[in-house]
Amino acid sequence: MEVIEEDLPFPQEKKKVKRVAREIKTQEWFPSHPPLQYPKEFVDWIDSINTGWRNMIKYKPFTLYVKQANYWLSDNDSIYDYTNEEDQLDYIFQEKERVRDNTLYFANKYGFLKEGDMSSGEIKYEAWKAQQILLFLADSWYNTLIGKARQIGFTSTMGLTA
Repeated sequence: MEVIEEDLPFPQEKKKVKRVAREIKTQEWFPSHPPLQYPKEFVDWIDSINTGWRNMIKYKPFTLYVKQANYWLSDNDSIYDYTNEEDQLDYIFQEKERVRDNTLYFANKYGFLKEGDMSSGEIKYEAWKAQQILLFLADSWYNTLIGKARQIGFTSTMGLTA
């Protein structure tokens, strides 16, 4: 078993923790309940967020979603690491599946934001806690009614999601 260091699910928490690396399957975090029949744990998690970030309780599917994205991001490979066409195609198919399943992975790996103050005109996207939750809800196919504060990157995050 491979042991790696991993950031906690939120970029603001810089503490490193050791964990045994393993691939997390999308079925482990994707909802299995019928539409509009939300489990109590999910409702309690949403309610805890609505009372303030410091009151947010743990919700295993969300944690697995973030860990899946972080695990895939730890690969650090690109199409340029493969020299033959067959391996490049395998990489493309792998990325297509990952991007389809986990928008947090896509946004953190491929996302850039326009930034007029930067000499390059863009900065690398890195999802914050609120954005991670938003992407989880979208990838889980939940309907959402959102009253948002200003300056949380909602529009940019939804642009990447689209």
